[in-house]
Amino acid sequence: DALTAGNLLATGALTTSKTINDGDTAEFAIGALDITLD
Repeated sequence: DALTAGNLLATGALTTSKTINDGDTAEFAIGALDITLD
């Protein structure tokens, strides 16, 4: 959507929690994230 100030495209709980602090970047390996829309 955008590198900064983009729109929220999806939200949901992860199976394993991780604290993301200011300045951290959330990253997922290729193929490790599945999003299903109902």
